[in-house]
Amino acid sequence: MGDGDVDLKTYFARFQTLCPGVPVHIETISGASREFPYLERDFWKAWPEMPARPFAQFVALAERGKPRESWSPPSGQERTSAEQRYQRAELERSLTYCRNVLGLGRRPA
Repeated sequence: MGDGDVDLKTYFARFQTLCPGVPVHIETISGASREFPYLERDFWKAWPEMPARPFAQFVALAERGKPRESWSPPSGQERTSAEQRYQRAELERSLTYCRNVLGLGRRPA
């Protein structure tokens, strides 16, 4: 949370107005980069009816972003345990961002 291209502060301020008391669920996706080969014909088989306007908005958002390197374990470290440490650290960082920057989370009564 917080490393992407969505203005989360604005989003969650609006969310709180529209959905007071509704919990927020997060799913962290870290360590992997993904290509979207939208100029290839086969890519569009999954979205044969995609309107141009939402797609143009997606492209504009993507162009504001920056490439990210995929995660790989440090040299000499066993992949599974290194990945577990990495994922835990990413989750903890996301939760800290949600609490400290976005003001999400339960508050003491």
